[in-house]
Amino acid sequence: MENTSLAGDPLNRHEAQFYIEMFLGSLILFLSVLGNSLVVYVVNKDPSLKSTTNLLIQNLSMTDIAMATTNMPFWLISLYHGRWIFPQFVCDLDSFTMFAFGSASILTMAVIALNRYFKVVKANKYKRLFGSRKVVWVYCAATWLVGMMFATPPLYGWGLYEYHIQFSTCSLIWDLNRISFVIVFIGVFVNSVTITIFVCYYKIYKTVKITSHNLASHGGTAEAAARVTEIKVMKSTFAVVCCYLICWMPVSFVCVTETAGGVMPREVYAVVIFLMYISSCINPLIYGIMNPQFRRAFLAVARMSNFTAATAASANESGNSNTSRVHIAPQQAKKEAFTVEGTEVVV
Repeated sequence: MENTSLAGDPLNRHEAQFYIEMFLGSLILFLSVLGNSLVVYVVNKDPSLKSTTNLLIQNLSMTDIAMATTNMPFWLISLYHGRWIFPQFVCDLDSFTMFAFGSASILTMAVIALNRYFKVVKANKYKRLFGSRKVVWVYCAATWLVGMMFATPPLYGWGLYEYHIQFSTCSLIWDLNRISFVIVFIGVFVNSVTITIFVCYYKIYKTVKITSHNLASHGGTAEAAARVTEIKVMKSTFAVVCCYLICWMPVSFVCVTETAGGVMPREVYAVVIFLMYISSCINPLIYGIMNPQFRRAFLAVARMSNFTAATAASANESGNSNTSRVHIAPQQAKKEAFTVEGTEVVV
C-alpha cells in the first residue's frame, strides 16, 4: 500500500503517521488519567498509605491528571486538524495551565525531596515541618499557587504564549525579543528547584549509606527494616524526578536550538512533545514497580475489580430467579473488596 500524504494536512503527514500519532496521543491521555486516578484512590482508601509523603505523591498525581484533562485534549484536537482551531484566548489559557501544572509538578517533587531529606538526614526537625497533614496540605496548595504565579507574566506581556505548529500545542514561545522571561524562569526557577532536589537526594544517599553500614555492624533488625523501607521510598521518588527531567529536557533543547536558528524535521518535534506528555503517565508505573506498598494496593484494587465483575456476572446469570441465590454477607464483601497488609477497608 502506497504511503501518501494526507490531503490538506498542514503538517504534511502520511496517513499512517497521522493514525499512529492519534492512537499514541489518546493512549497517553487514557493512561495518565487512569494511572494517576488509581494513585489518588489508593492513597485515600488504604490506611497504610496515609503518610505525609504519600499526600505529596497524591498531589503530584493530581497535577498530572490536571495536565491530562486540561491540556491533552487541545493537543489531540490540534494533532487531528494539524492546526489550532480555537480563539487566541483559549490558546493563552491552554498555555497558562500547561505552564502552571508543569511548575506545580516540579515544585511538588522538590517538596517530596525535602520531605525525604528531613525524614532521613534531619529527623529531629521532621515532625515540626512534616508531622501534620494540615501543614502538608498547605505545602500542596503552595505548589499550585506558585506554579500559577510563574505562569502569569506572559499574559501581561512579559513572555509570549502562542500556538507552535510543530509541537501542535500552545506553549511559551522562546523568541529572542522576549527571551528575558525564559532566562529568568529556566535560570532562576527551574535550575534552583532542580539543584535543590539533587542536593537533597545526594545528602540522603550519603546518610543512608553511613547508617546502613553502622546497622550492619551493630545489629538492629527493626532499624534495618525501617531503613530498607526508607531506601525503597527514596529510590522510587528519585526515579520519578529523573524520568520527569528526561521527558522535559528535550523540549528545552529543541527550543534553544530553534531560537539559535536551528532547523529540525517535524518528527523531532513530535517525539519531543510526546515525551513531555508521557511524563504524566509513567509515575504510577514507577510506584507500582519500585514501591511495595503501592504495588500491594494496586493489586488489591485489581482483585476488588475482578471480584465485583464476577459478582455482577453471577447476578446477571440469575435473571429473574430468587435474588437470595446471589447473596454475599456484608462482612465477607468488605474483606474481598479491599484488603492490604491485613487491614480491611470498606469501599
